[in-house]
Amino acid sequence: MVSARPALTRSRGLAQDAGPKNVLVDVVELGLIAPDRMRERLNDELSRCIAANFPLLRVAQPCEIAAASMFLALPEVV
Repeated sequence: MVSARPALTRSRGLAQDAGPKNVLVDVVELGLIAPDRMRERLNDELSRCIAANFPLLRVAQPCEIAAASMFLALPEVV
């Protein structure tokens, strides 16, 4: 797992280097993701308490991250 700040700095550097070569750099910045194993252990109250610290204010599902990543990978998006 990469922390947010270095990942954002790295992606900006990649965009600056690759942009002149007509290469697009997209970033999916993750918040709190709850796979099945995590959801089995979290009750609703604890989940809401943790999610309150993230912009979306809820726990994301892995399929939502996959869908966003697949969308950005489409050639039509560029």
